[in-house]
Formats: sequence, C-alpha cells, structure tokens
Amino acid sequence: MTKSQENAISETASIVHAYLCSCASKDGQATPSRKIIAENCGVSISTIDRAVKQLIKTGLVTKVLRDEITIYGENFGSTSNLYLLHHENKNTEGGC
Repeated sequence: MTKSQENAISETASIVHAYLCSCASKDGQATPSRKIIAENCGVSISTIDRAVKQLIKTGLVTKVLRDEITIYGENFGSTSNLYLLHHENKNTEGGC
C-alpha cells in the first residue's frame, strides 16, 4: 500500500485490507465471506461494506460478485465475493 493510499482510507479499511491479504492466494485472490471478514476484524458487516468501498475507490481491491449456487434445481443463495488485490509489487507472498 502506498503512502497516499494509506492516507486515503480509514483505519478499519486498512485492517480489512490486511485481513484480505492474509487470506489471499499467491495471485492476489481472496474469497472470505463478509460475515467471516467482520468476525475476524471485530466489526459489523455494514462496516465491512463501507471499508471495502474505500478499498475499491483507492484501487487496492476489485470486488467480483459471484453467482448463486443451484444444485439439482434448488437455490442455495450467493457464494462469497471474490476480492482481487492490486499491488505494485506482485512478487510478495499472498499477493500483498
């Protein structure tokens, strides 16, 4: 995270970013649910939503909505979002 990006986001957004980085694969993809992010960061889901919006606005994260799960015609709802983490240095472990 650059200094200007760090100054553009709240402390909570910084914590959420760090958590997503800890969950990310080597190619910078993370798929924790909003509930899991909230539990691990110690905040509400609505706070997570605001923090993710900040991360998207600063270009640190792209959120991809994933399709609903349907098995044998029964709808089980949406899966977790896919978060793509964007960084200048792609050589670091976990994409961050």
